[in-house]
Amino acid sequence: MEIDQIDFAKLAEGFGAAGLAVRRMEDLEQVREWVSKGAGGTLVVDLRISPSIVAPYIQEIVELTLKRK
Repeated sequence: MEIDQIDFAKLAEGFGAAGLAVRRMEDLEQVREWVSKGAGGTLVVDLRISPSIVAPYIQEIVELTLKRK
């Protein structure tokens, strides 16, 4: 889902978890580092998405829904 302006990584930190906002593929390296250090505790990964990319199955659902109206 797309939710504007909520930083789930910071929210997780407020609850004592580690938080990571992923904006680029390179940011995922921090997940590997967390795992290599033993993956202690909880890591919340906030994956930022592009509103211009729609999965084909979602597009199909939307089209079928619109046809029913």
